[in-house]
Amino acid sequence: MGRKAISACCCVVAGFFVYGVSLIAFLNQPPVLAKFAVMALFAVPGLTALLVGLAVRRFERWQRATGIVLVSGAGFTALAVLTIACVFASPEFRKMRPDSPPDLFGDYVTGIACLALLLGLGAALLWTSRRPAAAGPPALPQTRK
Repeated sequence: MGRKAISACCCVVAGFFVYGVSLIAFLNQPPVLAKFAVMALFAVPGLTALLVGLAVRRFERWQRATGIVLVSGAGFTALAVLTIACVFASPEFRKMRPDSPPDLFGDYVTGIACLALLLGLGAALLWTSRRPAAAGPPALPQTRK
């Protein structure tokens, strides 16, 4: 397998862990420190996979790759949260499960803050990767003699 393929696989794994971390932020777990500890635990293998993927490509265009991982992981989480919220809000779901409201999934403040942080950081990295590299000072105009 080529270096690009290995790097892409590592970035996909890192994106999965970004999704996991940001989805955990939406869980309605009473001890906040325990939730943050689990989020940090999920972040370690994600960062490791991302660093391996970037190192395989010799950190070439690392801002772009990292930004794509963060934005895609956060975007997938937003889609999953929207889907879960729609399922919980449907009358059919309430008829099927009237005695157990969805208390496990409901910390929207922490979840949206986590998503905003990931999306903002990813977008900033993508934005900085778009700028052309500085080629030195601009050339002075030539004068004719």
